[in-house]
Amino acid sequence: MKKYYIIAPFDSEDKKKYEEVWNYDFKHNTIAIGWNELKDISQKNKKDIKKKIREVYSPEDEWYKGKITRVKNALYDFYHNINVGDIILARKGTKKLVGVGEVIGKPYYSVEEAKKRDGTGACPNFIKVKWQKKEIQYSEIVFSIFTIYSIDENKFHALTEYSMDEKEIIESDEKIITSQEQEFALEKYLEQFIVDNFSLIFDDSLKIWTSDEGESGHQFTLLNDNLENMGRIDILAKNEEENYFLVIELKKGKSSDRVVGQISRYMGFIKEYICEGDEKVKGLIICKEMDEKLDLALKSNGNIDLNFYEVDFTLKENIK
Repeated sequence: MKKYYIIAPFDSEDKKKYEEVWNYDFKHNTIAIGWNELKDISQKNKKDIKKKIREVYSPEDEWYKGKITRVKNALYDFYHNINVGDIILARKGTKKLVGVGEVIGKPYYSVEEAKKRDGTGACPNFIKVKWQKKEIQYSEIVFSIFTIYSIDENKFHALTEYSMDEKEIIESDEKIITSQEQEFALEKYLEQFIVDNFSLIFDDSLKIWTSDEGESGHQFTLLNDNLENMGRIDILAKNEEENYFLVIELKKGKSSDRVVGQISRYMGFIKEYICEGDEKVKGLIICKEMDEKLDLALKSNGNIDLNFYEVDFTLKENIK
């Protein structure tokens, strides 16, 4: 099955260097990603990549905290999950598409080529892509700042068929959201982004849960023994290694009291109807910013954690 990925050829803030690198990629049918300090990790598994990251980078590095899992999974996906025939979209910043291409070769590591590409060798992890130029300047933010991430086919068509002249609203299942729009709408898009890139955002041991009947934990409907609807969980995940379920809820414009009460009810349902043996239940609320009411509501419940999102659709740890 064909997969679709977004990759940034280079940091768009350095406009001159970005153009040089993108011209190289287009001419040589390549694209590359960084973390050159890790050397050649092309044959390493996730565990060994994570070990290498810990050896090379200091926890004091600005990017390190909260991102080690993302870097590990990005590199692993690049070398092991992208296949010939998959589609790559090259982005410039968060509002511009510069090219669309089909993967025509397996990923490879080359310091020599990296130096030819950008003069420094910063991005030695390559993949061959047959490019077609397709420049679209969007009026809204449509890309995350992740170096590499996946999208579904609907999103691919929405991005590549966008028309500035007609001032279309880009749509797939949901609108692609800008930072100026309401929190509720932004979080609806963020929810799908989290689902599509779950392994990039969370640790490998945490997976979106699937019931014995094959029902996904994304937008999981809760029915009691009388088939009464007890609500719908945004994302239900499970950590098999540590034997617990994680109920993930986005605040979606709800009041602090409501979202805490809601996630507590969902956690109670999972404990009552889904858990077996000594399985435990934890909660995670994802919201844009802290407010005092939410902080107070969570102080009495040690099983509910809190993460914040930024406009670039990343998550950052709650600092306690």
